[in-house]
Amino acid sequence: MIKTLLGNIVARMDNENIKCDVIKIDNDIRCPNVDGRYKIVISYHNDGFAHRLSCILDCVDVEINLESGEGLEAISFYKNGVKLTIGVECEFTDDNQNCDFGGTYLNNGIEINILPTTRTTKFVFGIAWINNVTDETDVQTWFGADPSYM
Repeated sequence: MIKTLLGNIVARMDNENIKCDVIKIDNDIRCPNVDGRYKIVISYHNDGFAHRLSCILDCVDVEINLESGEGLEAISFYKNGVKLTIGVECEFTDDNQNCDFGGTYLNNGIEINILPTTRTTKFVFGIAWINNVTDETDVQTWFGADPSYM
């Protein structure tokens, strides 16, 4: 679990909280002003069944903005000057050749749809937030939450 000003971030498998590795990541040139940057790593062993893996924010009454693109699915939440972004490296399209799983946006996070044929053994969610976001710093959470930059 990660505590933020907007609420807690948790990982769930089939709607149950799961054990995962939470790793703090240093800021870099793409996101020098973020106040928090983490990756959540979930190890997975395929059991031949479909599963739903989600990374969610336990907060209500936030503005939501979908920010997908460039091999990243991301959802951002805004409230009281805070912007928080959750991202996963993939594109949730039918013709995506880079991922062996699907996914969808939730009203409080991102869900990965693991298939019986999924061979991926490690799933990574990126999380980044800015406590006082401005027009100039808004894009930094997108870069900060991109697992490919971690």
